Amino acid sequence: MPVKIHDKMYKTVAERVQEFHAKYPNGNIITKLESELCTDNLVVMYAVIIPDVSNPSRQFTGYAEELRGSTTINKTSAMENCETSAVGRA
Repeated sequence: MPVKIHDKMYKTVAERVQEFHAKYPNGNIITKLESELCTDNLVVMYAVIIPDVSNPSRQFTGYAEELRGSTTINKTSAMENCETSAVGRA
């Protein structure tokens, strides 16, 4: 179910991923922890979305970063939160 953010309705990343898989059954979502960019408190993730793996040159990318402990969710799940953000951006 979409959520309201800054007076606009947005589909959650989970909803968008479900729609992606339904629309692109031959698609792929790849995420990577960019460890060389991370510090003890900073998490950086990279995501690549390929709608059709038979045409890998058509792809969409996204980066995200989260600071461990900066929010309630980032106290325990900064990496997971960061990965979801990177996928959403891609």
